[in-house]
Amino acid sequence: MLAEQRHAYVLERLSAEGAVRVTDVVAGLGVSDGTVRRDLELLEQQGLLTRVRGGAVPVASAAVPAAASGAAAASSLLGVPPPMLAAHGGA
Repeated sequence: MLAEQRHAYVLERLSAEGAVRVTDVVAGLGVSDGTVRRDLELLEQQGLLTRVRGGAVPVASAAVPAAASGAAAASSLLGVPPPMLAAHGGA
């Protein structure tokens, strides 16, 4: 699969779901997690998304205040309430 096709897939999922997880992209495209991580890094450098632990969120989501953004993004991606993340050493 071409890089452009992978990038389009990631951006489409991001638009549709509001966040993407590396594991979901790996499963959806049948590529390695290293490939997905490199793709996310490139897309972030192009200003098309913001990487968070385990995946990415839209750039607009980065407008959340810095103190809240990590927990909110992790909560969104992992489906775990922020207090549970903090109690377990997460974001």
